[in-house]
Amino acid sequence: MGATTPLLAASGTTPTVYPVAADASITLDGKKVTLAALPVRAHIAVLGTVTGGTCTAKSLTALSRWQLNLAGTVAAVDAAKATVTVNTGSPAAAVKLNVNPNATVQVNGAKVALSALPIGATVNLTGTDSTTGASVLGISAKVKS
Repeated sequence: MGATTPLLAASGTTPTVYPVAADASITLDGKKVTLAALPVRAHIAVLGTVTGGTCTAKSLTALSRWQLNLAGTVAAVDAAKATVTVNTGSPAAAVKLNVNPNATVQVNGAKVALSALPIGATVNLTGTDSTTGASVLGISAKVKS
């Protein structure tokens, strides 16, 4: 085996460093690339070996784009900038997302403009996320009567 180069991978909030074998197979969105070509935030599946308690990556399969599914409570809406901020998780963390101009926004099943999305509504967001940011394509909100 040749020299190894470290790969910093995050699982949740804890980063892990894996040595990557010099002859490792590395792909990004199905195309062969170098380790240096992997963008920050890429989703990476790591396959490798463990020798004497040390993991070595032999194969990295990376995606620069993936499906977005997020649930939470609307904290802010900026229709002029086409953004929505949603509190999600426990403890709640604010996540600001770009809303695609062609996104479908519904409140209690009725189609509305983004500007009509009420603060405090419970929402499910769908769209795409990527190494360059997220784009919301659908917002389904529920508001108690």
